[in-house]
Amino acid sequence: MENVASPEQEATDTNLPEPANHLKRFRFFGFGKKKQQKTSAADRRHERYECENLLGNLAIMNSSNNMVGYVIEVSKGGLKFRPAKSYLLERKDVQITIEFAGLRLPGKIVATRSDGFGIALFDMLTDEQMMSILQVGDLQPTEAA
Repeated sequence: MENVASPEQEATDTNLPEPANHLKRFRFFGFGKKKQQKTSAADRRHERYECENLLGNLAIMNSSNNMVGYVIEVSKGGLKFRPAKSYLLERKDVQITIEFAGLRLPGKIVATRSDGFGIALFDMLTDEQMMSILQVGDLQPTEAA
């Protein structure tokens, strides 16, 4: 006679070992969770292109703040903008509109780094928009780091 598992046993059986009881309580406090890994250049969805001399204007939504600067990196899903001023104010989750290469694109600042603002675009760039940017700026694929 075959040993057949009941549906209840099948639902609870897994190949993963059960964590020790003393580790279960730490999960309650936030310990034992997997750390989020930073994305590397190889893990990105879209290839990034370095830009030279691609002048842009960044307008912060619901504000009169405008920044003139350069788009220094672009991909289909986002870009990096370096304001012309010598310092950067820390900004994150700020909705913006950026104008460059004849385009006007809405997005939000997702990171502030020493070399500029990381901007996620609300809508991905189309192939036609990428081609127009490639024609305006001197773009090179970014090296995987």
